[in-house]
Amino acid sequence: MSITTALISLDEFTEFIKKQTELASLHAIQVEQAQHSSVYPLSYTTQQTSEQLHIHEEKINTLRRLGVLKGIKKGKGYIFPKFILDKFLEDYLDKDITTENDIINARNEVEREKAQKKSL
Repeated sequence: MSITTALISLDEFTEFIKKQTELASLHAIQVEQAQHSSVYPLSYTTQQTSEQLHIHEEKINTLRRLGVLKGIKKGKGYIFPKFILDKFLEDYLDKDITTENDIINARNEVEREKAQKKSL
């Protein structure tokens, strides 16, 4: 009878270990998601955008002023949603944004490309 009790206890212990392993896995996933969201914020300040894109802050302001990079006015500065930065990188890949004229030309080219895609 003590063997049966020991086997039941072993089964219970095994079940307990399984549940603890599942809980630990769920906790690890939650921690990873929390770290991911803090490492990759949903929006960036002008300075953070500058750092993310490796572009001077003045250039970020020029891109915003010319309508290339849309931002949200917040107090004295702007914030830029992550999806806007992703779209900017996609749209302006292989485009020259060195000077204001280059930015305007690139913006016009992107607008033409978008219009062509819509007409297809």
